[in-house]
Amino acid sequence: MDNGDHLPIARNQYDLQEKFQSDEFKSQFNSEKLHRQIDDAMSNAKEGIEKAKEKLQLMKDFTNELAADGLIDKKKGYTIEWKNGNLYIDDKEQPKNISDKYRKYESIGKIKMLPEGAEHF
Repeated sequence: MDNGDHLPIARNQYDLQEKFQSDEFKSQFNSEKLHRQIDDAMSNAKEGIEKAKEKLQLMKDFTNELAADGLIDKKKGYTIEWKNGNLYIDDKEQPKNISDKYRKYESIGKIKMLPEGAEHF
């Protein structure tokens, strides 16, 4: 082999070295930036989890109160929905006084529960 065979390899090594030293390449592997992005993502995830927990607790409180008042049987399937400010349980509009009593839960939207033991697919 003569030195001419090594020129393409040397040129490729030089090109790679230039690329690794470029600002664009370095910015892709900036650990401080990556840590900040990971921290932001984790913070957003934690915030999302907290909101989900709050909504789940609100739904639990709502259904517990409805069950305590005899409006739903938690062992049977049921549908709870708000339409135009009125509460519907199993597609039956509830009286105004019932809707008003539970108005604080209106933001929950629709809840559909299957009977106990039903397959949840």
